[in-house]
Amino acid sequence: MDRRREHLGGDWSTLDRGLVPTMAAEGPDAVVARLADTARAACARWPGVTTVGIGVPGLYDPVAGTTRFLVNVPGAWAERPVAAPVSAALGLPVALINDARAFGLAELRLGAGRGASSVVGLVLGTGLGGFVAVASQLHQGHDGTAGEVGHQTIDPDGPWCGCGNRGCLEAYVRADQFAIACGAASPQAAVEAARRGDQRAVNGLTHVGRYLGIGIANLISIPRRIGW
Repeated sequence: MDRRREHLGGDWSTLDRGLVPTMAAEGPDAVVARLADTARAACARWPGVTTVGIGVPGLYDPVAGTTRFLVNVPGAWAERPVAAPVSAALGLPVALINDARAFGLAELRLGAGRGASSVVGLVLGTGLGGFVAVASQLHQGHDGTAGEVGHQTIDPDGPWCGCGNRGCLEAYVRADQFAIACGAASPQAAVEAARRGDQRAVNGLTHVGRYLGIGIANLISIPRRIGW
């Protein structure tokens, strides 16, 4: 939760932070209710909140406030209302944004992208998200979907991705594939094994790093080719 001390360009301060399990297996209704409970608790700790933003891991409708397609979250999320029920629970306006684009906005305002004219970024985890900033502004396209850098095609004959395409960058570097390539239970375990000199883990990191490097090189070429 961040609050600006001045209207534009002013200092920001982090008031609160925390982690709450998504528990997506319980279904979309339970997840949305948990979002409302979490926001309600935060607003109680910090009175004076006037608007709320929710980052969702996938595609959404910014006008209707509904999710459209969440690649890595189980359940029926197509046309699922999220903003409206949370708004009703809080009595406050609520807007949706892609979670990786929310990260990008934070980097532009508070972090490594502050003061930069053009920025591209990657968010690695369960999947691979990203963002693009042009003229110091987050670029979201006409419907909030611009910046899906994890779904650039690296190999059209490559492995299936959760989005339905083949050979997406995400299909090579997401957390489960990272661990499988290294013969480990998790990405964290893979890194620890590589540090110990485990050859399979080292080879796996090399494999994942190669594809990640291709994706990053593709992104770097974008601003150069269009003259940002």
